[in-house]
Amino acid sequence: MCQSIFSFSCENSFSAFYACKTAFIITVLLKKQINLLAFYIVVGTILKMPNLSVEATHSVKEQKNSSFFCYNEPPDEALKPNVIKLYLTEQNLKISCYVYDVNLEDTLENRRRLLLLYTSAGLTPSIQIFNSTYSKVFYFKMKLEENQTTWTIDIPRQNITYNTEPLLQWQLGEPVSPDEISSLIPYVRGIKLSKRTCANDVALLALVCNGTVEGIYLGITDSGFTFRDTKWYNLTDRLCSLMDDDCVGLSLVNILLTNNNLIILTTLGLFISQDLRYPTGSPLKFTKPRFCGFEWDDYFSADTWYNVQCLANQGSYEVDYISLSFKQDKTLSQNKAKVSVYKITDHKLHTRTKFPSFWFPDTKFFPTGMFFHPNSHFLYVYGNQVWFSDDGGNTFVLLLNLKNEIVVKINTCVYSQSITFVTNKGSIFYTKAGFERYAKLTTSQHSVFTLYFDHLGALHLIVLNESDPDCVDIDQLDFISLLQETDLGFDNPLVLQYVTEEQVIFFQHIALNNSSSDRPEPRFTHVHKDQILIQGSVGSGVIVNIFQHDHHPYYLSSIILDILKKFHIESEIDSPCAVNVLTIFKESDSSSVRLHISKSEEGKNFSISKIFMQSDIEKSVVIPGYSSFLIIEIKDDLNALAHPTMPDKVPFNKSFQPYTWFLYDFGTKNERQWKIKVDDCRYWIQEVSELPKNAIKYMDLGEVNTFTFRVTPVDTGFPVFHIPLMKVVVGNPSLVEVETKEYWDDTDSYIIEFSVISKFYKQGKSSVAVILTRASLICDISTFVITLKTACSYGKSMHYIPPVTISSANWLHGDPKDDHGFKLLTQLPVNYRPPSVLGIAVPLTDNFYNADPSKPRMRDYFEKSKTSGTYKKCANKSSRAKCNCTDNEKLSFSVAFSDCKEKAFRMKYPVRKLPIYFIIKSKRGYKDLTSPYFVTITEVNQRTNWEVAGTNATPSMLKMRAYLKGKLNATLYNPDALTLNIYGSELFHFRVSVIPGVSFCNLFDEFQIYVDDAPLAFPGQYLTISLTAVLIGGIIFVTFMVQVYDVNIWKKIKSRSWRKNKIGASETRTTDTDNSASS
Repeated sequence: MCQSIFSFSCENSFSAFYACKTAFIITVLLKKQINLLAFYIVVGTILKMPNLSVEATHSVKEQKNSSFFCYNEPPDEALKPNVIKLYLTEQNLKISCYVYDVNLEDTLENRRRLLLLYTSAGLTPSIQIFNSTYSKVFYFKMKLEENQTTWTIDIPRQNITYNTEPLLQWQLGEPVSPDEISSLIPYVRGIKLSKRTCANDVALLALVCNGTVEGIYLGITDSGFTFRDTKWYNLTDRLCSLMDDDCVGLSLVNILLTNNNLIILTTLGLFISQDLRYPTGSPLKFTKPRFCGFEWDDYFSADTWYNVQCLANQGSYEVDYISLSFKQDKTLSQNKAKVSVYKITDHKLHTRTKFPSFWFPDTKFFPTGMFFHPNSHFLYVYGNQVWFSDDGGNTFVLLLNLKNEIVVKINTCVYSQSITFVTNKGSIFYTKAGFERYAKLTTSQHSVFTLYFDHLGALHLIVLNESDPDCVDIDQLDFISLLQETDLGFDNPLVLQYVTEEQVIFFQHIALNNSSSDRPEPRFTHVHKDQILIQGSVGSGVIVNIFQHDHHPYYLSSIILDILKKFHIESEIDSPCAVNVLTIFKESDSSSVRLHISKSEEGKNFSISKIFMQSDIEKSVVIPGYSSFLIIEIKDDLNALAHPTMPDKVPFNKSFQPYTWFLYDFGTKNERQWKIKVDDCRYWIQEVSELPKNAIKYMDLGEVNTFTFRVTPVDTGFPVFHIPLMKVVVGNPSLVEVETKEYWDDTDSYIIEFSVISKFYKQGKSSVAVILTRASLICDISTFVITLKTACSYGKSMHYIPPVTISSANWLHGDPKDDHGFKLLTQLPVNYRPPSVLGIAVPLTDNFYNADPSKPRMRDYFEKSKTSGTYKKCANKSSRAKCNCTDNEKLSFSVAFSDCKEKAFRMKYPVRKLPIYFIIKSKRGYKDLTSPYFVTITEVNQRTNWEVAGTNATPSMLKMRAYLKGKLNATLYNPDALTLNIYGSELFHFRVSVIPGVSFCNLFDEFQIYVDDAPLAFPGQYLTISLTAVLIGGIIFVTFMVQVYDVNIWKKIKSRSWRKNKIGASETRTTDTDNSASS
């Protein structure tokens, strides 16, 4: 029974007068008892009011909104409404959706009315289920039943997947109740989490206990901890059985889930499970490799390293490597850390490095680990600093520098490209793959916790809690809210300097309470780039560039900022001095200037009352077209000292009337009014082909993959024109060649197109990352990582196109005929084998057709026929029914399923110039098999009375044929205009194969032709002709001789016959006379 276990509350409003596409990201978890697999779904619909044209919309003032809503009853009221999951049990996936008007009451009558409205216009939703290598669209029914108020769809399980999650097929150990786990919580000092590489909702929790508790305790979830159904197991006894000595001191160090194995590192050694892909029905077994020279203390401080990659369709060049390292202190001669990259060929490490070793320049950097972001070449090295490399370890840039903290955990998400760093003090830092900036999310209040990214990219914090049913408490971290709350500002005054009306420079001044000799480190770094500077609730701008001033006495760094909202100008109430005339004088100290205020011409006869105040310190004096100034000291009521931002642009001895100079407050004296925060998402990125974020694309030889990305600026301060907004990073440039083209369209959208082609006949994989360089960390999509595999796609195949199309039903159960009444199919005899070169009655092939072990073998007369021939599908079976032939096997032309083949395509003798056509099927669609896909043709039963004719013998084909003559056991042909002549009878079974070197795939197909109504087989036909010729020749010769010698054969025969009769009558009379005498 299908448990209706998905719910969503995903309402997207759209205009009723314009076509608008709405999409929802969902996950399908496929369950069969303990079977599970993760997929991603896009539910989308294009809805438009059918009775209004597009032209009519310009005069319409009032618009109505409708919402598209998919629903089902949640299994648990405690489930978060924003978690969208579809669970598929043993039966079909069933979904219901309806449309309602947000301005009207949501009643069944209104739902029915809108449903009829949209369905009558041919507008219904669709649902797309996809992962990195699979995609399929299912459509809701257009036909409505009586009183129906929803669109419905019923998707059979087999249309989605047949596979199951391997880990869930095993019993890991002895089951443990939550009460037992609850008693262990006070002794837990760490939590290790490992997710399945291809299904992140399947994860393992492992408890790291102190010395009080010994043993290995694992918890497994198949729903991403959503349903509080974590199952716990105790693996202590199972691992201890592999130990030569006792298990005293057994405790967990680390745990890893690879594609094929479960790896457990303990204080007593390393344990590796059997292959998870092949369940045996028995408990999971482990092996313990032996490492000489390592003791208990070594394993306690050891660690395991693993590059996470999903190998669902594993190629020969893809291998899971796991390394075990033991921590060692640096020697006295080691004052720096370095990264070296080595190649591995045939499981052997090269001695030469792939790149020159990279030495980290900071001697204070102490690395504790490194990792590759999944499916990419982004390498991160972490410790008290985090360094980032976008080229696989050739070069690095500093990403994060910590004070008195060390990164101890990392978490990555392949779907949102998010990365988190967790320090030993509980601080959580956040970045996106390929970004050179970060933000601090929060600091956890729990001493023991771990982070977990689910399949939707949501970040969760996991802690142990005795009050939960499974002792696991999971809280979702809203990183968008946390990022927006973080202030990246600092307590240094800033000085505003206008460049244009839309762009300004902010100079960071040293703190006025610090001496220049005790100057702090520069505060503006690459972390602040593309963040937003906000002044209260008034002004704001986006930081677009950063500069460091290492040799300036007062200004440490500066930023260029694009204005979004105008900044607040100090009023007369805030700074009364702003209504006076300002004159700048040069001080004896050349680095400072004196600002003098005086009355204007109209008020010079009155005493000045608007004077400098102490609150004006650290305010910016801005004079359009000239240098700005930071007030650092109030000398008296009319004079103040200031530092100019641009000393060469100071207008000395020049007076400026009121309202031609302005004051801004970006200081810290009057409480800092400005903050630096993570900016909102101001760019929309679109991939034209609608690829998933973690797409895997296969590239065969000669194939070109083209990708197009468009970035549209939204809510920017001013039009962004001709500024590159994306960059393309190729992970393995030695494998693929990339050509890019970039341009801007009429809407100021930045478009980049790039084509990728494999370089040589070399298999491998490379990542191509498209990074939106100016995107905010809040953006849902800021990095696309495409995995390119120069290998054979699992969906690429070659297919024979028969001269007549026959449906599967006719092949299995029908008797089709052509327009002339000729039967197109022939039923093969039971246990049929085609003739051989020795004759039709002497079959020598090993292939049986329409096999039935319970019946005698056909034409089994001679010794060679008796010793040849073997069953395949029917081997060791007693009858055909037990062969279990499926319909697909009966329809297949493959020699592997010849036992099941019952019918063959029938043609009448002779077969002359039969065209042979093939197509190649791939993800891209269908295309004809043409050169350079040269082919060889063989007859699988070693029949020889056939030939290939009509091939297009191009010069390139002839050269290829001569080159491969000694390597191929068959003749090479051009597939263009290929024809076939058959001179024999009965079944011919051909195999056509593409030669190696033109494709990574082993492309081939087979087809069968049964030649009927043929003359007598050899040598019967020749004997008949010869005897007939001899007979006719003899008759002619005798006739000729009779005529030549005038022999009257008829008279001779008559005389012989009369004489014979006369002799017979004479003898009769003599007998009668004798009888009379006697009497």
